[in-house]
Amino acid sequence: MAVQIADRFHLLMNVGDALERVLTRKHSLLKATATAIELLVAESEKANAIADTPDVVADAPVPVPMLVPAPVSTAANASTQQEQLKV
Repeated sequence: MAVQIADRFHLLMNVGDALERVLTRKHSLLKATATAIELLVAESEKANAIADTPDVVADAPVPVPMLVPAPVSTAANASTQQEQLKV
């Protein structure tokens, strides 16, 4: 049991050392990438701030069309409609 614990400890130490060497070796590349990302984020935030200014008010009420009631049919209208159908 103690041997397994020691093995795991040394494996973790080796992984940590390898990661530290990689990060040290790639430090300048990582720093340049972080700077480029910061510039892109700043440009994106600036573009979003400009795009967020509305040209049209989004909360403006939408006009509702007026509903016109259908004409009431009377006896005179019914006879006129019948005459028009005969022609």
